[in-house]
Amino acid sequence: PEVRPVVGGKEIPIEGIRLHIREGTLDSKKKFLAMPDIRLQTALLENLHASLEVYGKRVVIELEGEDTRIIKAAHSLNLMPKGWQLKGRDSIRASLILNEKGDMSFTSKFRFKALDFQNSDGSAIGEKITTRWDINGSLDPTHSLLSSNTTLQVTGGEILYDRFYFDLNKTPLFSSAEGNYDIPKKYLQLSNLSIGLKDLITLQAKGKLIHKKEAPDIGLSINIPKTPLAPVFQHFIAEPFKAERPFLASLDLGGTISADFTLTGNGQDRRVMGHYFWHAGELAFEQNGFSLTGIELDLPLWYQTYKSRADANNLKGGLFIQSMTLPLLPEQPLKLPLDAGPNRLAVKSPTILRADAGKIQWGPVSCSGLYSSRPTIVTSLTLSDVELGPFLSEIWSRSIQGTLNGTLTPIHFEGTDFSSKGELKMSAFGGDIVFSDFGALGLFSSTPLLKMNARVNDLRLDLLTRDTSFGRIEGILKGRILDLEIAHKQPQKFDLLLETIKKKGVRQRISIKAVDNIARIGGGQSPFMGFAGVVTSFFKEFPYKKIGVRATLDNDIFRIHGTIKENGKEFLVKRGGLSGVNIINQNPDNHIRFQDMMKRIKRITAGKGGPVIE
Repeated sequence: PEVRPVVGGKEIPIEGIRLHIREGTLDSKKKFLAMPDIRLQTALLENLHASLEVYGKRVVIELEGEDTRIIKAAHSLNLMPKGWQLKGRDSIRASLILNEKGDMSFTSKFRFKALDFQNSDGSAIGEKITTRWDINGSLDPTHSLLSSNTTLQVTGGEILYDRFYFDLNKTPLFSSAEGNYDIPKKYLQLSNLSIGLKDLITLQAKGKLIHKKEAPDIGLSINIPKTPLAPVFQHFIAEPFKAERPFLASLDLGGTISADFTLTGNGQDRRVMGHYFWHAGELAFEQNGFSLTGIELDLPLWYQTYKSRADANNLKGGLFIQSMTLPLLPEQPLKLPLDAGPNRLAVKSPTILRADAGKIQWGPVSCSGLYSSRPTIVTSLTLSDVELGPFLSEIWSRSIQGTLNGTLTPIHFEGTDFSSKGELKMSAFGGDIVFSDFGALGLFSSTPLLKMNARVNDLRLDLLTRDTSFGRIEGILKGRILDLEIAHKQPQKFDLLLETIKKKGVRQRISIKAVDNIARIGGGQSPFMGFAGVVTSFFKEFPYKKIGVRATLDNDIFRIHGTIKENGKEFLVKRGGLSGVNIINQNPDNHIRFQDMMKRIKRITAGKGGPVIE
């Protein structure tokens, strides 16, 4: 009526066992027993047929069955993960041979068709799976040594795991393992383990695994043979993540990848060390003019869960790029030495990038906590006499003479956020603009938030406004912009202050067109409407005493004020003589949505030769 065998320390109750022996032969002289047709049934399993043959001390048992309900039995005995649902058809073929010397050999073939499954939270789903699972082996009782060879093939159906989809009709899953297991010592020696997706990627391993109560003792060497990169990238990165990261759809990768590393551990101590390789690599992001060709990468990897020993030697590697084309930089090669320590990766020497004129020095670079949720990167950037023209050509139609100089150190990345110290100085228009406090949140997300501050020192307004549709202004400009935040390619917050200052030998003059446009930006009417417009017949420009503008943006509300206050009035422009023109802020409490302000500015700067506002 019931038996309770113990398997792996777990008692498994089997009820309602029925044996039906249809025929048999017993020869006592020859010590021979044969039962060719034994019908076996339990409360959970059915359609099982067995045969038994005994000849002396040699015993042969064979078992086969179709639609035995083995999946349902596994559910009933709580042998499946909690919450999983499985159904499908099965077949079994197995044999066991016990030889006269006491050693044992066995073979088994399991087949599953139209297998459907789903885990408890629905993150793993399979439909119409076809599986072949074969296990062959032997048992040496003298040495308590079990040897086996196992193969698994999944040749049909579809699997969706989280966001990863596998069409196993086109890309079958295969696995094979061969090894020996020392039963008393609980020691598994793997001579070969191979798992992968056909024509996509394969992983091979060999080594040891010792089962211990607290945690296994592991020592494996793992290899990924040379594999074309493009299909792997499309299957595991581009397709699953392109909705979240649209740029992946326009990223092209080529070449072959491979890897060699070791996995060791005892208890809670784990270590993975090795190298990842990329040969004859190509990377192109055409819409941004970014491409790399002739990539040879030896990337050293070192992950561990415990503190490194003092005598541990770092792993060495390197990156060589035959031709690198980056936005705003000329085509050039790149060579980087790589140095890996426990959970760290570094480029210990600075890297020089060539610009059309000047020099860009990047690094050294130190990366720590690489395998955590928020890795940290510390580096630096130095610009020496880098010409401005290529950098501003996309936003300024006129050629600009000027240079970029300065150092940002340290530049600190943590996860997808970064911050920096130091300054970059842009020398142009007779003065300079000093940028500082660069930072970003969610740098690699679809909507990064960029931050910075800037100071404006002694810019010549005649050079800045020459040949623009805004109108010509002469004078010297100073100011600053604080807490500038840019998201979705446009400002979302800033505090701007711009004022002119007197300087010996520099005229302070403003054209009629510039006066008109400043008034319109401030939300007022043209000062030359009606009778006042008569003066435009006699004057094309006017002297001014001072121009002062304070503008802020916060929560999509833009406000503009004049900084010159006299007799209860707020001036954007204060005239410098009887023929001058005042621009008064008629509504100091005015505010406007920033998008509406941008439309207003675009209308003003729509003429040819002006800066392009985006």
